[in-house]
Amino acid sequence: RQSPINFASDAVVTNCGSAPIKGRFDFSDGRCDFERLEFETSSKGWTVSFGDSCEVAPHIEIDGKVYNLLQFHLHSVSEHDIDGESFDAELHMVHVDAEDENNLAVIGVMVS
Repeated sequence: RQSPINFASDAVVTNCGSAPIKGRFDFSDGRCDFERLEFETSSKGWTVSFGDSCEVAPHIEIDGKVYNLLQFHLHSVSEHDIDGESFDAELHMVHVDAEDENNLAVIGVMVS
């Protein structure tokens, strides 16, 4: 099941330093051509897609697997809840496995 999900607070990481994710997003040194980014807006928020706009894909690593940033989007009211509480917005950073495009990793950030 994808959405909406009501997460229990004990299943949510609130300290980013304790998340099992390594990596950084480096958009400097001409690695990404921002003019080639794709932007889309809708009644629910907006999406920025990277496609092939970056020489070196911004990425994260989870359990030794590399996931390249595919796109990020914002829901203008959170798509999911934590302990039944919704938030003003929710940012999703969608990553695709560098070796298998069928595997995704999504980082969600609640905004209030």
